Amino acid sequence: MSTDPQVKTIEKIIANEEKQDEKSLKHAIKDLKAGEKAESKAHKMADKAQHALDKVTRKEHDSAKAINKAKANHEKALTDVQQTQKTIDIKHQREAKLEEDVRRQQTLVNELQQKKDQNDQAREARIAQLHTHGAAGAGAGSMTTSPASMTGPSAAEGGPTAAATQSGPTAPVETA
Repeated sequence: MSTDPQVKTIEKIIANEEKQDEKSLKHAIKDLKAGEKAESKAHKMADKAQHALDKVTRKEHDSAKAINKAKANHEKALTDVQQTQKTIDIKHQREAKLEEDVRRQQTLVNELQQKKDQNDQAREARIAQLHTHGAAGAGAGSMTTSPASMTGPSAAEGGPTAAATQSGPTAPVETA
């Protein structure tokens, strides 16, 4: 090394420049590593965010499917309710018709029962008359009243008592 002060100063300046360059390089390398680390971290965070987005998107699709299925089930339930209501209406109409038919049949049965009761009374009266005429004056007069004329329509007219009067006892008709 030289002893010249000027050379020493220049050497000192060069050494300082070298130190400064070395410092700058170390600082730049440190900044580069920090930047690479930040970039890596940002990349990982972006991947994580993408996975979160994918997961949320799948959930949204599943929810949409569930909504569509629920809508379809609801529409089917509405259709079932309407169909069941129609069935109920039809059954109520049939029930009302059958109730009316039963009322008509009950009325007919009541009328036939009354007619039967009247015919039974008439038959009993004829039998009683037969016995009183037969015991009091057998051969005393003529009985011209036929049993059919006392009970209503004759067998020829097709009345309800026609069979009963044809098969039941008849009073003998005496002529003079």
